[in-house]
Amino acid sequence: MIMTKQCIWSVVVEYFRLFRYGFLVPLRSSDDTDGCLETPSHASDMQEQLAFLHAAMTQDVVLGALHGVDALIEQWHRYSSYFGELHFELKRMETEPSGAMIASATLSVTITETTLRCVFPHLLDPGSGGGENEDSQLCARLVGQRIDCRCSVRFLWDDEIGRVTRLETNMDLLTPLLRVLGSLEDVAYVLTRALITPEYVIGERDSHLSIAFPLD
Repeated sequence: MIMTKQCIWSVVVEYFRLFRYGFLVPLRSSDDTDGCLETPSHASDMQEQLAFLHAAMTQDVVLGALHGVDALIEQWHRYSSYFGELHFELKRMETEPSGAMIASATLSVTITETTLRCVFPHLLDPGSGGGENEDSQLCARLVGQRIDCRCSVRFLWDDEIGRVTRLETNMDLLTPLLRVLGSLEDVAYVLTRALITPEYVIGERDSHLSIAFPLD
C-alpha cells in the first residue's frame, strides 16, 4: 500500500510539473508560411508530455464523457490553444481511503479573441439573443482579462497496473468571471451557452455542447 501511495503521488506531481504551462503546441512562424518552428528542446518536451500520459494513464482513461489518452491530449491542446498564457499550479494533494488522489490547484489563463471564438462563440453571434451592443461590450470587457480559477482534479488509480483510470475535474469559473463582469446576470449569459461541459471538457464549435451552469 505504501508503494501504491508513492506511485500515485509521484504521478500526480509529475502531471502538474509537465503540464504547468499546458500542452506544448507546435511553434509556428510569424507569417505561418514555413509551418512549425519547433526547436529540438521544444520537440523533446512535447514528447516527454506524450510519453508520460501514455505511461501513467490507461489507454481508455475516462475524462468526463470522453475516453482515451488521445482525447485527454486533445483537451490539453484546446485549453492551451484557446486561452492565453496558461499556468496550472498544484496547491495541495490529499489521498482518499479508496486510494484516489485529489489535487487542488489554480488554473490561470488570459481570455483572448480565440477564447471567444472557440469557447464563448455565442458572444460573437448577433442572433444569439443577447443583443449586438451588449455582446460587444461583454467581449470588450473579457478580452485581455487574466483569470485565476480554483480547481481540483481527482485521480482514480488502478492498484494492480499502477495507472490512472479516470480524471474528474471541478473548476470555479463563476467567481473570477464575476470579478471581471460584476454581474451574475452577465456571468450566467456568458456561461450558459459556453462550449464547455459540466466536466470542463471543451467541445467543438458545432458539437452543440451548450449547457446551463448552476449558479448556486
